[in-house]
Amino acid sequence: VKLTNLSLPRGSIDEFWRALKFKLQVNTNEGQIVAYYQPQIPFQLGTWSSKTVMLNSKWQLRFFTQTAYAKNIDFHGQLQLQQPQLKLFGVSEAKPFQNYFPDLKAEWKGLVDLDSLNVILKILKAGCGKWFDFEGQGKLGRLLNHPRIQCDFAPVVIRFQPLNEWLQTLHLPSPLQIPDFKMRGEYRIEKASMQGTISPSEFQIKLIYKSVLSDFGLISTDYPLELAGAHWELKASGAFGTNGFQKGHIQGKVKIPGFRYALNDTAVVQPKSLDVNYEVLLGTHFVPQHLNFMTAIDDIFSGDAFLFADITVSGAQSLAAIGVENLTGTAELQIRNLDLETLTAGNEKGNFDFHSLLTTNYGYKGFLTFDLHGKDLEYLTDEGYETLPELFLTGKGSLVSTKGFQKISLKAGSFQLNDLLTGKLTMLLEKLGKKVTINVDPLLIDHNKLRPFLPSYLRETLKTAQWQGQTQVQIEMNGWLDEQKRFQNNLSGRFSIENYSFDYPEAFLTLDSLRIRGELLGTLNQIQTSFKGKLLAFNVTDAFPEPMADTRIEGSAVLSNFDRLEFSGIEIHQPEKNITLHIIGLIDSMAVYPLYDFKIWMNFQALEYVPLLTDVALGGDFVANCRIYSKSDNVDILIFDGAVDFRNLNARIGRDIAVYGIHGSVPFSQMFDLENSLLVSSSRRSLPAWYLPLFSQMEPYLSGVVPYYSTLQIDSVRAMQYRIADIKAQMSFANGLVNIPQLSMKLYEGNVAFQCLIDLGSGSLEDMSYQFRSQIARINSAKFPGTATAKEESAEIAGTINFSGRGLAPGEKMEVEGELQITDIGSQATDNLLKSIDPRGAEQNIKYVRRLIGLGFKPKLLSFPVRHGNFYPTFELRQPWYIPIRIAGGKVAIPRIPMQFILDMVSTQSSLFDKR
Repeated sequence: VKLTNLSLPRGSIDEFWRALKFKLQVNTNEGQIVAYYQPQIPFQLGTWSSKTVMLNSKWQLRFFTQTAYAKNIDFHGQLQLQQPQLKLFGVSEAKPFQNYFPDLKAEWKGLVDLDSLNVILKILKAGCGKWFDFEGQGKLGRLLNHPRIQCDFAPVVIRFQPLNEWLQTLHLPSPLQIPDFKMRGEYRIEKASMQGTISPSEFQIKLIYKSVLSDFGLISTDYPLELAGAHWELKASGAFGTNGFQKGHIQGKVKIPGFRYALNDTAVVQPKSLDVNYEVLLGTHFVPQHLNFMTAIDDIFSGDAFLFADITVSGAQSLAAIGVENLTGTAELQIRNLDLETLTAGNEKGNFDFHSLLTTNYGYKGFLTFDLHGKDLEYLTDEGYETLPELFLTGKGSLVSTKGFQKISLKAGSFQLNDLLTGKLTMLLEKLGKKVTINVDPLLIDHNKLRPFLPSYLRETLKTAQWQGQTQVQIEMNGWLDEQKRFQNNLSGRFSIENYSFDYPEAFLTLDSLRIRGELLGTLNQIQTSFKGKLLAFNVTDAFPEPMADTRIEGSAVLSNFDRLEFSGIEIHQPEKNITLHIIGLIDSMAVYPLYDFKIWMNFQALEYVPLLTDVALGGDFVANCRIYSKSDNVDILIFDGAVDFRNLNARIGRDIAVYGIHGSVPFSQMFDLENSLLVSSSRRSLPAWYLPLFSQMEPYLSGVVPYYSTLQIDSVRAMQYRIADIKAQMSFANGLVNIPQLSMKLYEGNVAFQCLIDLGSGSLEDMSYQFRSQIARINSAKFPGTATAKEESAEIAGTINFSGRGLAPGEKMEVEGELQITDIGSQATDNLLKSIDPRGAEQNIKYVRRLIGLGFKPKLLSFPVRHGNFYPTFELRQPWYIPIRIAGGKVAIPRIPMQFILDMVSTQSSLFDKR
């Protein structure tokens, strides 16, 4: 058989079927049947092409007939196909793919009544292996006068377990494959009948159908779906006429007591039962007139779900012509008491209720509402579960479409989340061009309602903080499908932060009237923004002499995939203080501990003194820069690298201290543990083993040994009435260690060399430790404030100082140990020193030593050990021969002088000079 140019009077037919070749070869002697099918165009099975299909089988046919007095003709027979074999020949492959089918069999029995011209089929049976059985009977009467047909088919049974076993034996060309699954149960057609009249002038057929799927089960290792005990009932009836299908009715229900579907490795949908009821009324040409659908799911994630739809179709002449404009009805979805802990495998907790209702009137107009209620909500973090307030999310909107559903729009849409967020939404869908436009204008966020949504650690940290203000956003998004059916989009908009204020007493921080306005541009994958703003007042209580006014803010940023925020440039300028701060950088994820990389630098320049901090005024020029970034192998660790460059900076600190001519650069590096809020410190170390006298020889090598090594110079310092000049410090700051291998200065015509190491520990004042040593030489104590004039050689002081300690927290216990030894000092210098320590003569032991020196005793060694915050001075004196007073061992030991006593004396001395 060769078929070409096949066409149908109605509709169209695929090119594949327009031309084909079919060859049938039957050999009755050997009982073989061979059929070839060769399409003109090779057909595709996935990526594999076939040019020929061949069916080969052994066959057996038996047919018997007899007459009874020429009134009836009886007939019966059997047909069997044994081991049918199907071969697929590829276009390029020589070896075909072949598969065997179960044996096919058929049996029939009937008669022809020649008197009434009726054909009666009493028995018709068919089967395929063990998985398919068919029985039926029929009658064709009045063959010459309006023939009438009546057929009944029952039962028809499909058994899934043997079908499943046969399917697993199939061989298919790659990449096609039979999924690995197991089926059980059976599908039974309990009743199927057709009756009516067929003739050129009259065609009336009625159909009745009833079937049941019982105890169906499915398990697959390739798909995350399991079914057990599924039951499906289907009833259908319909009528055909001369002009085709006239009317029909479909009704059924599905019940699945055992249903399991794995959404992912942890979330599994496994309700107790799933029930579906449906009913469809059909009109001419199979066009639905009314649809009623109801689904109930019991115990899905510990909740219940209900879906209901009742839809009427009108005005459509064919199935293809049905559009939204032909629909009138209601659809409703309700979910009650959904358990988040079950759904998210414990990552979130709480319960949700959701309700949504959609009504439509001939598709042109509709109304949509939804509301969501969440309670007892918690979400899991590295620190444990965080709580959320009770959530209320509501929304509504009107739907309007044009004829033919060319355009559909959502108007007067609105949504609200508690009292925190409100918004208005409009949307337009265009069928031509496949476009969508979404506009949110405005979206309002009330900052005053934000506190309940903050993580617990922030709520605890900011429990005394108060803030208020409002953020307003307007955004429009246009989307469309390109020629490759990929979604493209662009968006634009603006935002503003109005009247934002923040008061945090514990941090002594106050912001007043922050206003920022910006533009938005880009796509959903990449949003660009530029913004400008002004902060009316900014103050750090007790740190700033007065609030900083009119601080200007300007910058730009890019948000990529809602997970990466990049600041391409932010500038903060404070005109009153002559300070400008620049920031660039990125946050590379929105995780709890994201990947940071920021560069920050600050400029200060002033010809005159500017009151920058309380009791601190600066003049001159300095630049500070810092890079803040996450450690590559541990994002919990932040690294701070930078430097402060001083360019002839001067400072005044209160009335007592002035610093002139600060020069140099101080680099630094520090790691900070975000998770534990601690500094990451190097292993604790002691001062270098080499001594101060060797520093000049060691200095050329320090830059290669001490990290972040630098030099800082200060022309002079006035501290109360003391004068210090020519200060030069070699120093470094890295990972919690402030290392000063040498600091030299001139103090009252003498020299001081100083060495210091400060370990910041975890960053708290009580955890800090420090140690230092110093050498002093040829300091003229006669120059000390409040001392009498004396000969230079008798007023000079030389000695060493060694101290170490832990803790600098005010009011906390401080551990300080060490010793000051003065090895070369004259009598007048000793008296000057003691007088500067105790200017009011309140300490009796100091007064006693001063009297001995007045009598002619000469100082040999002055030792000031420090233990537990107290001085234990010892004065070793040379006793003159002419003085009859004798001192045991030549030493005078003073029991204890609290350090606070010395500090009070020094403070009093400073006050006396101020009064002068």
